[in-house]
Amino acid sequence: MIAPATSAHETARALVLAHGWNAASYQILNPGMRLWFADRGDAVVGYVRHRSTIIVAGAPVCAHERLESVTREFHSHADSGGARVLYFGAGERLERLLKADGRHHLLRLGAQPNWSPNAWPTVVRTRASLRAQLHRARNKGVRVEELAPADVSRHLVALRSVLARWLERPRGRG
Repeated sequence: MIAPATSAHETARALVLAHGWNAASYQILNPGMRLWFADRGDAVVGYVRHRSTIIVAGAPVCAHERLESVTREFHSHADSGGARVLYFGAGERLERLLKADGRHHLLRLGAQPNWSPNAWPTVVRTRASLRAQLHRARNKGVRVEELAPADVSRHLVALRSVLARWLERPRGRG
């Protein structure tokens, strides 16, 4: 169970960190997204509404074993408001679940990339362009270090500052 948070956004973030599994999971935290929480408080859906359509970013964020019941609960919520649900970037787990019920249609727009961290040394060794980008970052003073989960809160102000500067930068520049 997720510890209570002081805001809906913080609760959603905690759920994403605990259960986010696809590339779209973190997108629900972006400005402009509406958040819906399951009655139990252990699942969240991020969406925007356009007329009578609810467009969901990814799949419901919840424990894997709760995906079916949370999806049913969310659809009930949408039905009660006279809306239909469209999932965008939901991934294979939800695809399998919805395909099985025969009431949903599937339109694939692309594939979610995947890679194995175990293969990283080989990828770097065999891709000159990637090595060049890593050297460029190192020459610009970019440094990466792993933080233990307990240390993240200590660096939160600095991390938020970096994020704010990145979001404020002119688009089209690295």
